[in-house]
Order: sequence, then structure tokens, then C-alpha cells
Amino acid sequence: MRKPVLFRVTNNLNIGGVQRRLRSVLPRLTDEFEVHIVTYKKKGPFFDELRGLDVKTHFIKLNGKWDPFGIYRMVRLFRQYDTDIVHTHSLGGNISGIIAAAWAGVPVRIGQVHNCYLHWYAPGPIHRQKQIFQEKWVHRFFSDKILFVSRESLDYFQSKTHLPKDRLALLHNGFDFSAMDPGCDPVELKQRLGIDPGKKIVGLVGRIV
Repeated sequence: MRKPVLFRVTNNLNIGGVQRRLRSVLPRLTDEFEVHIVTYKKKGPFFDELRGLDVKTHFIKLNGKWDPFGIYRMVRLFRQYDTDIVHTHSLGGNISGIIAAAWAGVPVRIGQVHNCYLHWYAPGPIHRQKQIFQEKWVHRFFSDKILFVSRESLDYFQSKTHLPKDRLALLHNGFDFSAMDPGCDPVELKQRLGIDPGKKIVGLVGRIV
């Protein structure tokens, strides 16, 4: 039986928070999906490592997010593998990856915004408004959903783009908040996670920008 083909689009696989999350999550999806990742700025240390974990890695150099030749190479890549889902990341990936996915006829196209205040990164307000305008219309015409890792990012993005709220979805970056509910039985939770009942668990959730 054919597995659905999933492509993740990001700028690099250097060692960073987002990249570590990709390194952790993508191999877990390979039982149910044929998983690919394409980078467009640099390969990075996780590029070859993921390849050894049953994730197919690709590099397509983009000279800017509107590079027509790079976008077309991405279109051909998506068509080559009969891609079912494209999930992009950050401003550059959201524009070039979503356009390529739409051009290639990929049925499910998902964008993602990480940190709201670094997402539109142009140094001046006029250029930032230009980035907001460009991304807004790419998503309005071609995206099925845009994912956010915090309510702050979602609200900020929506206030700037005025995209319909049913197009936006909040994911808490992999944390299962229902499991942290005070009503959850800690003994049962430790058993489920394979943690020795006598061990204490200390956790820290934070964001450093």
C-alpha cells in the first residue's frame, strides 16, 4: 500500500531549536508517511543524519524567495514524488514552498510561523509591510492552513494579515498540555512514559529570542 508523501520545506538543517525538533519528529513519521525534507539555503549537519533515518533529504538553492528557477526546480521535485502534503516553514519557505506546491498540484499545502517578531525580518517598516503583503496573498490563494506554536504568534500574524481565523491553527510545539493537567494521575503518567515511579521529574519550558 502506497504511503502518503510528505515534504517539509525549510531553509537549513543546522543545529538549532527548530532543526532539532525536525530531527526528532520526522523519523517518527516514517511508518505512516514517505517523508522528505528540502532545504534551500544550506544543508547543515542534520541533512545527512536524517538520510540515515529513512528521511529523504534534498537541496534546492534559492536565490531569494521569489527565485523562479529555484521554485520551478522545487515544482519538479514535488511532481517527481507525486507529493500529497507540503509543510513549509518561515517567511521564505512559506512563499517559495507554497507557490511551488500549488504549481505542482499538491493537494495539501500547510505553512508555519514560528516566532512572530522575527517572522517578517526586513529592517525597515516599509519593507516589512511589503513582506506581510506578499505572504498574506500567497496564503490567501494557495495555503490550506497556517500553523503556529504560540497563541501570541497566531494573534500577531492575524492582526497583520487579517486572514480568516479558520485558516490558522495553534500547535503547542509538541507538548501535550492535557497530560500536564493537575487532574492527571502522576503514577499512571510515569508508567505510560516508562519512567521509574521513584524518580522525580523536573521540567522547564521556555523561549529565548
